[in-house]
Amino acid sequence: MRYYNATVAVLLTVTVFAGTVVAPFGVTGQSAGEMRVNVASGETELEQGETKTVEINYQAPAGQTPDTVGFDLEYDPSVLSITRENVNSGGYIDNSISNKNVSNGVVEFTEFSFDPDNPSVNPGVPVATIEIELADGVDEGNQTDLEFSDVTLFPEDIGTPETIGTTITAASGTQTTPDYNVEIRNPTLSQTPIDGTPSEHTLNFNVANVSADNETDEFTVTLPEEVTVEDIIETTVTDAGGNPIEVADDPAEENAPGRELKFTVNPDSEETAVKTLTVEVTMELSATP
Repeated sequence: MRYYNATVAVLLTVTVFAGTVVAPFGVTGQSAGEMRVNVASGETELEQGETKTVEINYQAPAGQTPDTVGFDLEYDPSVLSITRENVNSGGYIDNSISNKNVSNGVVEFTEFSFDPDNPSVNPGVPVATIEIELADGVDEGNQTDLEFSDVTLFPEDIGTPETIGTTITAASGTQTTPDYNVEIRNPTLSQTPIDGTPSEHTLNFNVANVSADNETDEFTVTLPEEVTVEDIIETTVTDAGGNPIEVADDPAEENAPGRELKFTVNPDSEETAVKTLTVEVTMELSATP
């Protein structure tokens, strides 16, 4: 059994926006930095059954801090398979909420700051990450461009960035599963504030680079110091297709009440593809002021 640990920093209060948010378009013709798509590993050849991570990176011009960044990324769906569940925020904008959609060979993504009057960004991380696989039946040598058809920035006076795409090629060969460092991504907690009275909350996060290697993997997620796990109500783990993955019945049974959630996953050993799993834990939490 292999063990992985991650400390999850979770915002204890979240602002809820009601209604429809409409993002403005940038000013055409004004230089506004660079929006680039690239494969994280640097390898643009993709074998059947293999998963690669595509990163969308934005470099703003000096002195500019956007509070909204969005893009449409086009690809050939006969060459690549991309699902909505495999499009995730990279954490570029602090204290943000994101909208995403995948349809008809277009990935649509927009992320907004909770505080547009005082936005804060992390320039060293991607705007978004996308897990890609080859489509079923694609022939060796087939290619698809990943290219931007639209980019949204706000404030609108930032302008329109230069966009740089890449090309993915279907490759042949026997797939070998690399030795990944398993990574926990994009933790979010339900939007009710946590206080001294135990109340129900739901923690969601993705576990990237889990391989079906006939080994059971155990993960430990640690909540902030002031938070206590009073009770675990339900835990579910699903793959990108929504299929359930076996987990322990009660990930906090051995150490509750406490701050740690421990659970195990074991993907289908007949599949060799590296997976990104979605974990949802419903629980009762309290917090020390």
